Amino acid sequence: MEANNMTTQGFDVPRGRDRAEVSPCERTAPPRHWRSEPVALEVLAEAAGVQPMAKPLLDELSGFYMKSPESIYIVVNSKHSSSRRRFTVAHELAHAAHRIADNRPELCTNAFTFCQRNKSVEDICDKVAAEILMPADPVLLEVMQAGKTDSYALARQFDVSLTAMRARLRGLGLL
Repeated sequence: MEANNMTTQGFDVPRGRDRAEVSPCERTAPPRHWRSEPVALEVLAEAAGVQPMAKPLLDELSGFYMKSPESIYIVVNSKHSSSRRRFTVAHELAHAAHRIADNRPELCTNAFTFCQRNKSVEDICDKVAAEILMPADPVLLEVMQAGKTDSYALARQFDVSLTAMRARLRGLGLL
């Protein structure tokens, strides 16, 4: 925390200002050490004991994960864009982390529409993937620093698709 701020009720209040004068955006501002560069999914996957790999799949198939007694594998469609593969890995990590599926693969045809299993489970995994790739605090920080919501710039900065970033911004109430 910088010397010109003091902490009051869980958020930084600039010295010389009353708590009531601090805007909701300032109250929810993340610490200055938050970084907004793309998340290293390889590090997360390795820490979780998951082995991601890209293979050519049917165009409509984004990816799936499988558990075996020895390991967990995530397979993503190598024909999809880098940003889509990243979202698919994060989505499938959510499945793996929550142990939602059995030993059968999950076949996700589109990260934002429908999967063969339970749609509510897929929605949860999409939300987890969005939080992994586009954490709320760094996204809010970038929007506050820019003074505007630039979906294109944010999508490039977080290495996600424009569709994913717009969905995240809508979910955060910024669009």
